[in-house]
Amino acid sequence: MSFDFLEFEEQVGMIWHRIASRNQESYRDYREHAVTFAELRGHLPVVFRALGGDPACEFAQIDKRVSGHRLRWRQRIGLVDEQIAMAEMNEASVKLPSSVSLFPSRDLNRDLYIWLMAWFAVSIPPNTVPDSAKTPFLTDLVRVAQARKTDIAVRQSFPGITGLRQRLYDAFLALRPDRPLPCTEQQMEHCVLKILGSAGHQDENGLWSLVVNGSEGSGSTADMVAIVNEAGLQSQRYAPILPVPLWGEAIFNGTAGSIADCDDDEESKSSDGDQERKKRARRRKNDQAGRNDPLALNRFEKVLTIAEMVNVNRPMDDEDEQDAKKAADELEEMEISDCKRKAATKLRFDLDLPPRDVDEGRVIGEWTYPEWDYRQQTYRPDFCKIVMQSGDETVSDCDIWRPGETERRQIRQVRRQFEAFRPRHEVLRGQFDGSELDLEALVRAQCDQKGSGELSDRVYLNTVRRARDLSVAVLVDVSLSTDAWIQDHRVLDVEKQALSVLAGGLDACGDEFGVFSFTSRRRDWVRINALKNFDEDWSPRCQDRIQKLRPGYYTRLGAAIRHMGKLLGERPHQHRLLLVITDGKPNDIDHYEGRYGIEDTRRAVRECRKSGLGLFGVTVDRKAQDYFPYIFGAGGHAIVGRLEKLPAALPRIYRQLVR
Repeated sequence: MSFDFLEFEEQVGMIWHRIASRNQESYRDYREHAVTFAELRGHLPVVFRALGGDPACEFAQIDKRVSGHRLRWRQRIGLVDEQIAMAEMNEASVKLPSSVSLFPSRDLNRDLYIWLMAWFAVSIPPNTVPDSAKTPFLTDLVRVAQARKTDIAVRQSFPGITGLRQRLYDAFLALRPDRPLPCTEQQMEHCVLKILGSAGHQDENGLWSLVVNGSEGSGSTADMVAIVNEAGLQSQRYAPILPVPLWGEAIFNGTAGSIADCDDDEESKSSDGDQERKKRARRRKNDQAGRNDPLALNRFEKVLTIAEMVNVNRPMDDEDEQDAKKAADELEEMEISDCKRKAATKLRFDLDLPPRDVDEGRVIGEWTYPEWDYRQQTYRPDFCKIVMQSGDETVSDCDIWRPGETERRQIRQVRRQFEAFRPRHEVLRGQFDGSELDLEALVRAQCDQKGSGELSDRVYLNTVRRARDLSVAVLVDVSLSTDAWIQDHRVLDVEKQALSVLAGGLDACGDEFGVFSFTSRRRDWVRINALKNFDEDWSPRCQDRIQKLRPGYYTRLGAAIRHMGKLLGERPHQHRLLLVITDGKPNDIDHYEGRYGIEDTRRAVRECRKSGLGLFGVTVDRKAQDYFPYIFGAGGHAIVGRLEKLPAALPRIYRQLVR
């Protein structure tokens, strides 16, 4: 039973908020005509890439954020500030609103998603304003100039989309509010309207000419800053323009500075957040966190609220999980800091962070491999160290997976199926030498001799054993994410079952194979465990190694693939196949995340194939459609949508590959 009615002040405040904020949004919300991102989730990436968009970009939803534009007096009373979801793209992802309800038509709202795909397909990051000169006015000026440049590029690149553009622009002009604004803001608004196709606005202070010069590249950002300062166009009271949802924003994150190493909290439980939604986040160093002085400049009689993080010397606050989720959802921007104590509650988010700077130091180890830096378009030599270990280790009983009767029955069934691939003895007829006479060939030779006088010597039968000249390596990801549960199944346990089933089948068909697991923790520790070496028989000891697999750390997949390519390259067989099984994107605790990890892994795959190896990737990540085809290529991958289907899917995939 709820006792909220006893909180009189709270109830009055909620009623006042509903009255004051009703219908105060700058753009009306036509919720009944909304089109959601989920409806077009499979369609939008195809459109984006068909229009020439970066195939490495993944797709995600974006939260609303405060726009900072000038509000009417009634809006200031009811809203304080207004939040608007604006589409963004950076070097790693395209982020779109979770739903579009801008227009009173589902067709137009759907067209807006398609228009944004064309917009981002030709977008490039705008010129950045130096921090010393950055102001809301200059930021708007650069943004509007970039919007005009992108709008022209869309029309020139895709003439067939002109009709869709005109429909959206005409409908949006009818919806954009006509607000009384100060002079400079009004002129900036006129520039926006002019790009949207509205005529009749005069360029009284030269803003439009600056927008044109900026969009046509006839002037640098520094020149624009100088002209603005000389003309005295900036105002201390300038507020940003009301955002235009038809214009996406291209942002280049760059890199963030390296941060100190922190201990990973391996035992605290983690719950999945909304993995389809990206939170805007940033890394920032703050020297206030380590202060030891007891002075507290704070008044404690204020009302408790959910607020942005304050970097003070308070190692950890433990909260209920639901309260922590609610607080995280309310924050517009997240800040990341180190904690000295173990947290009782952990939330997992897909944070849109710039990658950290790359450590330039070389690693000297038994096996070192280069790593591809896509930003510099060059290899970093001797950059990653592989630590090869035996799979024999002592683990607790809770980490040991034991096959049940169903699993053992599946293993036996796959073994029987794979026995059909076992090399058979084949009888070759009409040979020069052999253990028996080929009677048909002998009769034919006698007839030929009587008819033409020529006698053939190919009258013997020879029995040979035909075998596939094939070596197979199976590489499985055992990162920390495999400890998660999906559809009532632990990912690592399903991987163990799948490995046991596939290895039993490979042993039955007689192909040489090895089974390896990998995990990583920074570039100087990429561990590969040999669960079964190529020259080792499949035995209960190998099965025991698989059953004792434990979750590791991270997924530096590029280095692991390069090492497996080296091991396979040393096998004497003509055909060599590497089968990679993973459950997520390549990532590590250092700079190896996002686009960087994807590009390095893709480069490693290309290196292996160029050396003559066959390589096939299998993932159980249902959201892998954004990045997995880009890494392994068309026909070189499989996405298993349901985790429990993996043990049955692997043998089928293998039979198709070696057929």
